[in-house]
Amino acid sequence: MKSSLWAFFHLLQIALSNQSSANEDKLDKPWRPVPSGRVSVEQVRRLRWILSATCLVVSFLLGRFVFGASLGVTLYTILYDDLLLRGHLVFRNLCIAAGYLASDIGTLTIMSESSHHPEILDNFSNYICHLLQNRRVGWTG
Repeated sequence: MKSSLWAFFHLLQIALSNQSSANEDKLDKPWRPVPSGRVSVEQVRRLRWILSATCLVVSFLLGRFVFGASLGVTLYTILYDDLLLRGHLVFRNLCIAAGYLASDIGTLTIMSESSHHPEILDNFSNYICHLLQNRRVGWTG
């Protein structure tokens, strides 16, 4: 249950960050709260930063690996949306991949600590290493 809540609030943080730049939604999705004028961009940004700080504090209380994962999700969200790396093909994909990885590590760490099965995180890291070594993930020239 803790891991589900942790993942939900971090995904909400990402969704709010995405909505704080709603220019494209005015044309594509005018029924959403920001383009329709029900919520202001300033209100969304304020809620996003409050949620980001709350996620970091709660993650800090859950342990250093969870805090590191939360910091990673927050950092990659800032890089993607605020520093506009979403417009660059390579950096956009790196931010997305790193954000997914940080989110997965945080969720799996909480799951492994609450279920007293630390091998969950070990299996995940072994799987990632296996992918990188045997499947040759990455750019090929």
